[in-house]
Amino acid sequence: MSHPIRLDEANQEARIWSVSDLNRNVRQTLERSYQEGVWVRGEISNFLSHRSGHVYFSLKDKGAQVRVVFLNGAGVARNLKLDNGQEVEV
Repeated sequence: MSHPIRLDEANQEARIWSVSDLNRNVRQTLERSYQEGVWVRGEISNFLSHRSGHVYFSLKDKGAQVRVVFLNGAGVARNLKLDNGQEVEV
């Protein structure tokens, strides 16, 4: 791999995280903070039920959105009639 290009040359002292390290750190932080689990309410957008059986969509509110992957969820999505514009709790 060639030498990476630093996009923010002004911030030479910032810690550089690998993708794996960042992902691991975020996961550990979330698991510690939400040990009892999390329910999130929002509106479905960008709904896609893939032939693989997986369902992909965004869950959004007025201020933000998160991407959701529902593995092997196509059958459940059909039964619940999930679609764009619905408000759900997941």
